[in-house]
Amino acid sequence: MDPRVMGREPGIARGGSPPPRAGMGQAGAVQPQGGGEFSIAGQRYVARDYFSYEEDFAGVGAGQSASGEILIQADSDFIWQKALFFADVAGAAQEAGTLVFPLMTVQIQDTGSGRLFFEQPVPVPSAFGVGALPFILPVPRLFLARSTVLIEVANFSNATTYNLRLTFAGTKAYPMGSAP
Repeated sequence: MDPRVMGREPGIARGGSPPPRAGMGQAGAVQPQGGGEFSIAGQRYVARDYFSYEEDFAGVGAGQSASGEILIQADSDFIWQKALFFADVAGAAQEAGTLVFPLMTVQIQDTGSGRLFFEQPVPVPSAFGVGALPFILPVPRLFLARSTVLIEVANFSNATTYNLRLTFAGTKAYPMGSAP
């Protein structure tokens, strides 16, 4: 299996080759190089650009669950770095002091590797931040081009129906030989 699928992304190392990490070597290190080039797990990339994917869940009623998927575009791999959510009840307007924190859980699965992101579904605000305060992943996650990310949400409230938008913000990484 391609080691990049395994999500071994220990962080961003600057300059030359980073020192090997115990049990991981350099498999997932992101290394910026001259001219904008960098590498991840031996794959060289020629360009990168900010990008975000979003999955929307409309009208998830009390006690209901819903699933969605994000298809990573074919032109580049995607490095997920920040997670954001926006929730509302019946599209009602919100102000900073009235933000909706949904009583919903989320589970994410990289179908390429089969790995779940959480031991069990976690409350949305535990894994996603809001607006100017996104949740920054402690370890950026690499998704290969043309892969699928499965997202499952469940509403555990007794009476509220939520609209939920999950944003996966990060970097498109264009492999050597592709045109950004």
